[in-house]
Amino acid sequence: MIDHPFADQPGLAPADYLASVGTVFERFDSRTQDSGNVSFGVEAGGRRWFVKSAGDPQDRSPFLSHAARVALLENAQALARSVRSPALPALAGSAWSAWGPMLVYEWAAGELVHAPAERRDDPASAFRRFRSLPPAQATAAIDATMRNQIGQPAAWISENKTVSRNELEPDACPAPRVRRCGRSLRRPSGRTCAASAKRRHCPAFCRRAAS
Repeated sequence: MIDHPFADQPGLAPADYLASVGTVFERFDSRTQDSGNVSFGVEAGGRRWFVKSAGDPQDRSPFLSHAARVALLENAQALARSVRSPALPALAGSAWSAWGPMLVYEWAAGELVHAPAERRDDPASAFRRFRSLPPAQATAAIDATMRNQIGQPAAWISENKTVSRNELEPDACPAPRVRRCGRSLRRPSGRTCAASAKRRHCPAFCRRAAS
């Protein structure tokens, strides 16, 4: 773990606490994502940090409950301690706030590749710049991302107890649960969640029971 300047402050929301110990220069919330998590770019202790929280416990708009988002952050901590990759920001540690745990990472400079439809043809957007890369360079970036999303976590999941989204929200998906391990960490064909009609992606890996 890396020494960081943040301490447990269970009486303060992350934005208030982080502003008291450093300069908040970036905020990632419902304007850029729909997970319910709220994250911050903070300059403190002579360095830049990325601090991720489970969001406001009073916010009922995200698909996952606040308790479920906290559980996923705790799971992310355990995974970060076991998985090392140059494509992953290093987890420095964590601190507690009124919103639950705050995961503290080293800041990685970059831009969101996502762009709204009206900006996807803008040559200045990260989306268009990425699509304009030489194929080999773009493929290498995608390969590194997929190895982190599937390969390394799958190996870790096969040896450790992890929390699936169906376990967190048992009523979220009507389809039977699918065990996720190194051999089956993918979306099988067949039935998908009813929630996928409302969301941009299915919140769980679901299918009909194997015959």
